Amino acid sequence: MRLLVNGAGPAGIAAAITAVGAGIETTLLCKRPNYFSKGQEPLQSVHPGLETLLKSMSCHGAMIKSSRGTYEGIWSGGNFAPLSTEADETWYGHHICRETFDDFLLTVARSKNIKIVTADRRVTVNSITYDYLIDASGRSRVMGKLMGIQEDFHSPQLTACSGVASGLLPAFFEQHQTSFLPESNGWTWLAPEPPTKCSWTRLIVTGNQKPFPPSLFNEKEVDLRFIRSANMRWRVFRPLVSDRVLLTGDAAGILDPGAGQGILNACYSGIMAARALIAINEGQFAATTALAYYDDWFMGHYLQKVAALRDYYKNLGIIFFNDEKTRFY
Repeated sequence: MRLLVNGAGPAGIAAAITAVGAGIETTLLCKRPNYFSKGQEPLQSVHPGLETLLKSMSCHGAMIKSSRGTYEGIWSGGNFAPLSTEADETWYGHHICRETFDDFLLTVARSKNIKIVTADRRVTVNSITYDYLIDASGRSRVMGKLMGIQEDFHSPQLTACSGVASGLLPAFFEQHQTSFLPESNGWTWLAPEPPTKCSWTRLIVTGNQKPFPPSLFNEKEVDLRFIRSANMRWRVFRPLVSDRVLLTGDAAGILDPGAGQGILNACYSGIMAARALIAINEGQFAATTALAYYDDWFMGHYLQKVAALRDYYKNLGIIFFNDEKTRFY
């Protein structure tokens, strides 16, 4: 079997490493993202549960290498929720530099028997021979769009914007720790990076207001030129497997960052997509059975997280929906 993985983010790396480890001939199509200028990339926060998956990918150390700060729990609505579920232990989440994290994963991939092709104008998916393709193109969602696959929507239009506040004084970090700050039509996430910086992300219902930095920062602390915005409407392609193409991670289904497990879910879905192909390659299951299982698995997890996130927002007074039966088109 010849596998092409389109995208070298967490989902793509997880799929490629899993597949090649089972003897599948794997090509990874890599296009370096357009990162922020040094020091202007907002940190991303990851749950400690990700470490287990990283170890299974031989990528342990990625979190520590890319970490710019840690947190034991999250402040929300005046309450502190520790990450650990056990009273006698402490779990640490990490605020990571995504560029460093992705580079670490790609370095591991290069050490495997994976053919890595750097995409440019002359290299396209159609120019590479493959039996199956795993699309891990992230929010670009290349194959789903190219193939005209229908999307199911599970939220109104949402926009997330993020940036970095700098030049902060020590008093800021005394008053603000890792926090999730709910609003009636959205929320703000703070990821402190002492001694002078704090990454922030805001989610709003598109149309209610324009994206702008949190009010707790003044105009001198946030460079408006480096604010990143993204469409975070909850949406999923149906089906997730079509014409020997499997969609993974954000290329398959998107939830806003409030779900808190974006990188973990990307890695997990990449691994599961690769396992479906391993089962086919080794004759464990017929192709239709293995691919249907992957589709069912992804949708089951996706819809479970949709329900959980709706309940979480409702409990915090964040109102996106009129009722539980609201449908979106």
